[in-house]
Amino acid sequence: NQYHGDAWEFLQNNALNSRSYFLPSIGAFKWNQFGGSFGGPLVIPHLLSKEKAWYLYGWYDGARIHSATNFTALVPTAAELQGDFSQGSDAATPIYNPYTSTLNPDGSIASRQLFSGNMITPSLLNSSAETVAKLLYPLPNLAPGVIPGVNYINAGAEIQTFDQWSTRVDHQFGSNDSFYGRVTDARYPTTSITFPALTSYQTNHFTNGVVSDTHTIGPTALLTIRFGLQRTNPEYGNLGPPVAQQAGLTAGFPPYEGRFQLMPPISIGGYNGVSEYRGSDG
Repeated sequence: NQYHGDAWEFLQNNALNSRSYFLPSIGAFKWNQFGGSFGGPLVIPHLLSKEKAWYLYGWYDGARIHSATNFTALVPTAAELQGDFSQGSDAATPIYNPYTSTLNPDGSIASRQLFSGNMITPSLLNSSAETVAKLLYPLPNLAPGVIPGVNYINAGAEIQTFDQWSTRVDHQFGSNDSFYGRVTDARYPTTSITFPALTSYQTNHFTNGVVSDTHTIGPTALLTIRFGLQRTNPEYGNLGPPVAQQAGLTAGFPPYEGRFQLMPPISIGGYNGVSEYRGSDG
């Protein structure tokens, strides 16, 4: 018939973490977890006193986790985005003008002309494709050879948030009936960044409730009546700027669910793909 509670906190950061062999520096990391609990007689002024023997108990647990994503990728250079493949390793791989292809009788390619200097003729560059690439792809920020096979790193933080709580009310209706009701809620939103223009997110939301009454029928018989309800509403996506609108592609890619202007996955051989998506399992 007394109130009791506690509170706690846990903290960890990157001060003692080691550096990964293929990363130039230790990424930021911070884990802050905290919570508490409280319980005692339920009192509602002018309605419910201690003597009514209703009891309340609740707890909360939360966490804020910031960690470096250390995402690495191979992305097009500024020259490549202009159609210039004459520099570095690009120069060793000749590229051809597909519009000059001649075919054999069986449909295979007989011949086609090289682009002079491994540079695509500017008039052949598709303006919509250029807009999409420049909006979604960042420019390289790593010198060749720093991390083998890639030229871009994003050490931006992945942010995970955890909030969960539960509260329960207990009461005994006489000597034969024990009652309780409980509500539990949990939310776990997470955001992370691969390319600066694309932010991945996931929001998990779970709610659970139950009411129960156990009646003592006799020395050897009990009857429990219980009702429970659970709701889940996870959402996830990878969203960027209005690419389709700026690239003039809205006719080919109408808004998803009438609200979200998304681009389909784009894959370019040798480079990291990009995509926008959104979904839910509610």
